[in-house]
Amino acid sequence: MSKIEEECVDLCKDMLNLIQKHLLPKAKKSESGPDSEVYFLKLQADYFRYVAEVGSTEDRIEKAKTRALNSYNSAI
Repeated sequence: MSKIEEECVDLCKDMLNLIQKHLLPKAKKSESGPDSEVYFLKLQADYFRYVAEVGSTEDRIEKAKTRALNSYNSAI
């Protein structure tokens, strides 16, 4: 079970890195206005939520929940 959790968290981390380093900066500069940025902030929050859902340690779950909430609030 822990191996599956780590694989899932690793995939989420890969996606979060992609969103944070490449997609969000480009969305902020795009002509489509805030729509792109909101979309990627929501997507980022979703991946943090996935980490919280599969996490087994309290520390990991709490960090992911806080980051997801912050990302959702930023999108709003």
